[in-house]
Amino acid sequence: MKNILLLILFFTPGLLASQILFTAIDHSANDVRACLLDDSTHEITEISFNNSYLPIWFGEKIVFNYGNHIWISDKTTKDQRIIFEGLKPVVSRSNKYVAGYSKEGITIADSSGKVLKKIEVDYWEKITPTFSYDEKSISYFDKERESSFLFNWKNETNKLFGKNIYHPSWSPDGSKILFNFGKMDSNFRVAVVDSSWKEGIPMNFITNVNENSVLPIWSPKQNFIAYMTLNQINSKSESDLMNGTIILYDLKTKVKTILAEDAGFTEGAYPQFCFDQSEKYFYYTSINLLGNGAITRIDLQNNFQKENLTHDNNLDCRLPVCK
Repeated sequence: MKNILLLILFFTPGLLASQILFTAIDHSANDVRACLLDDSTHEITEISFNNSYLPIWFGEKIVFNYGNHIWISDKTTKDQRIIFEGLKPVVSRSNKYVAGYSKEGITIADSSGKVLKKIEVDYWEKITPTFSYDEKSISYFDKERESSFLFNWKNETNKLFGKNIYHPSWSPDGSKILFNFGKMDSNFRVAVVDSSWKEGIPMNFITNVNENSVLPIWSPKQNFIAYMTLNQINSKSESDLMNGTIILYDLKTKVKTILAEDAGFTEGAYPQFCFDQSEKYFYYTSINLLGNGAITRIDLQNNFQKENLTHDNNLDCRLPVCK
C-alpha cells in the first residue's frame, strides 16, 4: 500500500496503552490493510496483506479478518495463521475466547485458536456479535425477528435478549448493560440497564429519540459512555463515511460534552472509537478535506485538544481499537 511504512516495532509493557489498531484503505489501489499505529511515534505497521481489515486485540496478540477468514498474529506480525473461516471477529472480556460469524452461524475459538463451538443461528451480519460478561453467551441480531438473542454456547440454549436492541455491551464491572435501541427504519437511542434486565422492563435512556444515537461504548474505568449521533452523508466526496458527532456522557454528573463534530461513521462495524486504559485519551475516525478518514486523538484531561495521528490525506484510516 502506498505511503505506509513497513516497520517492525519493538514493544515494551510501557508502550502497550499507545498501540492503536485500525483499518486503512487506499481507494486508488482498491487496497485495504489491517494496521497498527504507535501513538507516540506515529509509526505504522502493516499487520497483513491486501484484503485484511477489522483488527482487534486478543490479549497480547492481534485478531483480524483476511478475506473471509479470521487470522491471529503476534505483535511482531511474523507469526500468523488462520483460526477459522468467518467474519467480524470479537473477543471476550478476559481474552479467553474469540468469535465470528461463519457459514454455520457463529464460531467460537479459544486463545490458542482451537475451535470450541459452532452455533447454527440466523444472524444479520451488519450487527457485530458481543460476548456476555460471564463469557458463556454471545449475542447476535436476527433481522427477520428484529430482535437480539443471547446464545449460551456452554449449555446450548438460545433466548431472546430484547426486541429492536443492538450490540449489548456489559460494563467493566458487569453490573450494567449498554445498548442501542430502535427500529431499523427509525432513529436510534442509547439505553443503560441493570445486568438483570429482561425484555418488558422499562429502559433507562440517556439519549432522546431526536438524537439518532448509535455505537455506544463504555470507558475502561466506567466513568463515561461515548456514542455518536448521525448527521448527513459527507458531501465532499464519494466516500461511504457518514458524518456524525461524538458525545461524551459522564455517568456521575449526567453531563454531556461534544467531543467531535467531524466524526466518520462506517456502516456495519462496531465499535468505531475507543478510550485508552487510563481514560486520558479518546480515539476516533475524523473526516478530512478529501472525505477520507484519519485516526484522531482527543486529550480528555487537557481541554479536549485534538491531534491527527495519521497524516496522509489520500489514505482512508478508520475504526481505531485501543489495547
